Amino acid sequence: MDVTRTQLEELIRAIQDVVLIRKDISRLAASTRCHFGALGVLSALAASGDARVSQLAEALMVDVSVASRQLAQLEAHGYVGRRADPADGRAHLVFVTDEGRRELESVRSGVVDRFESALHEWQGEDVAALTAHLHRLRADLGLTRPEAQPDDGHPDRPEPRSRSRARADQASGQASDTDTEVRVGPAHPNHQRHRTGVEALS
Repeated sequence: MDVTRTQLEELIRAIQDVVLIRKDISRLAASTRCHFGALGVLSALAASGDARVSQLAEALMVDVSVASRQLAQLEAHGYVGRRADPADGRAHLVFVTDEGRRELESVRSGVVDRFESALHEWQGEDVAALTAHLHRLRADLGLTRPEAQPDDGHPDRPEPRSRSRARADQASGQASDTDTEVRVGPAHPNHQRHRTGVEALS
């Protein structure tokens, strides 16, 4: 490997600056009535379509209790609704309401405007290169998030603790309400994978 340890240390310091960027995005989203983490759930649900709480939690790699708490906040503001699951009368599906989509688009627009202003001197290829390198770094670190798996017939059942603990070890800490990012940009074309990180609000 041609990369030196000094270069790697500089890279790590630069990555730590991403935390500042994330805080800036959170500040921009502060005008909404919902917690930033709840907006992440709203974004993931908008991309996936109707889903059970357990499926959404799986896609976001958080405990069902975390997803349920954030969904309750979104539902209180009229951003999500619930309907019976036609495949299983014991379960229900959550979905994004029209008001929720308008709120999400408003937040996305504000974040995009912020980046558009800050990066006005950048070339398109520079933005594309940075995006590609960030995706490559995450993949090489083994941090690609799994796709949501089909439910096992137990609606909205919490994950086994061992599974949650393994995820917590991988992420260096238990998932919290603020761990879920909002994504910026169009939904992923396969409507399956929901990413978190500073690709916020897509």
